[in-house]
Amino acid sequence: MKLLRTSILAICLLLGWRTIAEVVLEGSTCTVTPMGSGDDTPQIKKAFSQCATNSRIIFQEGTYNIRQVMEFTNLKNVSIDIYGKWVWSADNLQYWISNTLPVTYASLYTGWKLGGTDIALRGHGKALFDGNGQVWMDENRGGSNRKGRPINLTIWRATNVLVDGITWRQSQFWHTFVAYSKNVTMTNLDMSTISSRGW
Repeated sequence: MKLLRTSILAICLLLGWRTIAEVVLEGSTCTVTPMGSGDDTPQIKKAFSQCATNSRIIFQEGTYNIRQVMEFTNLKNVSIDIYGKWVWSADNLQYWISNTLPVTYASLYTGWKLGGTDIALRGHGKALFDGNGQVWMDENRGGSNRKGRPINLTIWRATNVLVDGITWRQSQFWHTFVAYSKNVTMTNLDMSTISSRGW
C-alpha cells in the first residue's frame, strides 16, 4: 500500500498535478501533507484526532492554510513536528471574530487551543506561523482590542509542555499565551509583528 501511494504521488508530480492533501496513519504516527491552497484545517484536525495519545504528528514541508479555529485539549504524550508554514486566513475576518475561543482572561480570544499532558511542539527552526496580522491591524486602526481578535496559539490547561524552534510573523494579536497550565517550557522562538501603516 505504501509503495502504491508513493507511486501515485510520483506520477502526480511528473505530470505537474497538485499533490492531494492527506493524513497518513502508520502505527502511532500521523503524517500530514498540505494542499497548498484551500483549507488545510480539516486534515490538521483529523491528525490530532487520530494521534491524540502516545503518538507523533508530523506536518511535512509546504504551506498549510488555516481557515478555522482549532481546539486540541485532550492530548497525552504527543510529539508534534512542524516543518512547514502555517498561514491563518485574512479574507474571512467575520468568521474569526464570531468563532474564536475565549481564554477567560481580560475578555481575550484565541484561534488555537493546545492542551493535555506531556506535549512537545517542535518547529525545528523551519516552522513559520503567519497570522496575516496587517489585516487585523488595519481593521483595528490603533483602537483598543476588539472582541474576537485571536491570539495565535494558546497553551490551555496543559502540563509538561515544550514549545521549541518556531517563528511567528505578523500574528493576528498576541503570538502566544499560556493559561491554567504548569511546567511549560518555550525555547528558540522568533516573534515579530510590525505594522506597515500608521497604527
